[in-house]
Amino acid sequence: MQQSITELLYIFVSLIICTSAIAWLGLAYPLRIASSASLRFAFANLICLLAIMLTMQRTEAASYWFWHVADLLLLFVFIIFRSGVQRLFRLTTSLRIDLWLLLLGAVLFFSKSPGVDSQHYFGIVFSGFAAWYCAMLTKDALMAIRPQINGIAGTVLAIPPGLLTIFFTARLLLLLVAAPHAAALADLNAESGQQMLWFLVAQSMLMNISMFSAALAKLVVRIKQLAERDMLTGIANRRMGLLRLEQAEKLFSREQLTFCIVLLDLDYFKRINDTLGHPAGDAALKECASRLNSALRSSDVLFRYGGEEFLALLPMTELDGALEVAARLQQALSGSPWQWQGENVQLTASMGVASIRQAGNLTSLIHMADQAMFRAKSAGRNCIMLHEVDLPLQVEN
Repeated sequence: MQQSITELLYIFVSLIICTSAIAWLGLAYPLRIASSASLRFAFANLICLLAIMLTMQRTEAASYWFWHVADLLLLFVFIIFRSGVQRLFRLTTSLRIDLWLLLLGAVLFFSKSPGVDSQHYFGIVFSGFAAWYCAMLTKDALMAIRPQINGIAGTVLAIPPGLLTIFFTARLLLLLVAAPHAAALADLNAESGQQMLWFLVAQSMLMNISMFSAALAKLVVRIKQLAERDMLTGIANRRMGLLRLEQAEKLFSREQLTFCIVLLDLDYFKRINDTLGHPAGDAALKECASRLNSALRSSDVLFRYGGEEFLALLPMTELDGALEVAARLQQALSGSPWQWQGENVQLTASMGVASIRQAGNLTSLIHMADQAMFRAKSAGRNCIMLHEVDLPLQVEN
C-alpha cells in the first residue's frame, strides 16, 4: 500500500512536469513569448522528468543511474531554472559557481556506493546543494524587482524558490542534527518521504505557474513599451508624448501649473540619408535622442514628434527657463561632431519655444511652437526662436 501511494505520487509529479514542459515549448514556439527563457524552462522540466523516472527505479540494489545520476540531474534542474530566470529578466549574474558546485556534488555522490544504506548521506548532500541553488534562484528573482516594471513579476517569481530554500535547509538541519529520528526523510518510500513528495508536487505546480505568470507579465510589459516607446530611439513616442501634454494642459487649467515646450527639427537630416544612407540616418536619430535626453532635467519629457522632429515638455517652467533648457539642448546636440564610419557629421537643430501661459490651450501651443521653429529654419537654422519674438540664440562651435 505504501509503495503504491509513492508510485502514484511519482506519476502525478511526472504528469505535472510533462504538461509544464509542453506548455513552455508552446510559449517558445510558435507563440514566441520570452522564447529563450521559455526553452530553458521547458528543458528544465524535461530533465526533471528524466530524473524522476530514474528515481522511480530505485531499489535496494546498487545503481549509479538510479541514485547518483538522478540526484545530479535534479540539482542541474535548479541551475537551468536559474538560467531561465536570468534570461527572462536579463540579469547578468554568473552560473560559474553553480556549475563548479555541481561538479563538487558529483564527487561527493560518487564517493559513496549507491544504495539504501547510503541514502541518509545522499539526503544530506542533496539537501545542502538544493538549498544553495534555491537560495541563488530566489536572489535572482529578487534582483529582478529592482526595476520598477518588474516588481510584481519578480515578487511572484521569488516565492516558490524561497519556500524551497526554507524546506531544503530545514531538511538538511534535521538530517544533520536529529539523524536517528529524521532518517526517514531521506527515504522517499517511507511515510515521511511521502510528505516531501507531496511538497514537491505543490512546489512543481507553484514554480511553473509563477514562472508562467512572470513570462506573461513580461509580455504585457513589452506590449506596453511598444505602445508608449518609439521603436527606433527608445524615447516616448508621439502617442505617449501627446498624452503627457494633455495631462499637463489639465493641470494648467485646474491649478495654473504652467509649462513650456521646445519643438525642434534636425537640420539637413535628408542630406544624411542621401549621402550616408538610411542606416546612418537611423543611427543619427538615436544619437540625437540620447544627446537631447542627457541635457534635460529629470522632470522633463522628450518624445519623438514625427520623422526628424522631437518635442520636449518642460513642466513648471516659464519662458526664461525654457530658453535656458533649449540652449542646453542646442549645445548638447551641436557641441561635438557625431562620427559615423570614420566621418564627422555635425548635428544641429532649429528650435521653437512656446508657453502654455501665452497659448491658452494645447492646440495653440503646438501651433505657436511650430511657427517659431519654422522661423528658426528661415533664419539660417541651428537657432532658437520664441513664438512671438524673434530671438535667435546660436551656439559658437
